[in-house]
Amino acid sequence: MATLPSRMLSSKSASDTRPLWAELFIVSKCGNPARALSLWHEGQFDRFDFSNSSMRLEVKSSVRGIRVHEFALEQLEPPVQGHGRVASMLLQPLIRGVGVLDLAQSIETAVQSASRARLKLYCNIMTAFGGDLSEKRHRRIDAVFAEKNLIIYSMSDVPPLPPH
Repeated sequence: MATLPSRMLSSKSASDTRPLWAELFIVSKCGNPARALSLWHEGQFDRFDFSNSSMRLEVKSSVRGIRVHEFALEQLEPPVQGHGRVASMLLQPLIRGVGVLDLAQSIETAVQSASRARLKLYCNIMTAFGGDLSEKRHRRIDAVFAEKNLIIYSMSDVPPLPPH
């Protein structure tokens, strides 16, 4: 694998890896992981999780047992010519569950011949972890529960903010 730029290894670590886990879970469950990785955001501050000129997919997760998610207004705007979706997932920690690195390994196996996809996979993971894999690699999620509690909504189905 190619060497990651040092700025990724020294960036600040995100305290919550569940959003990354949910995005990787979506990639691992889709029919074309290499294509999904090509649509995946380049940086953790990009506006959409997965997008191109004709589609947008925003992935949201919750461990509270209810589907209450926060969005930036732009995250609910579908492209003019295309569609926008929101993947809403309920997550549950599980000691013997699936971790981020387990998902990454599964995805890497699926995209073995696509070196750009593999590089993007690990660059995004290292950016999210800030280079600190030690503690976070042990956070595990119940993948069966997540799959059973995944719902894909049209962006137009998400209720708008009430007028002031």
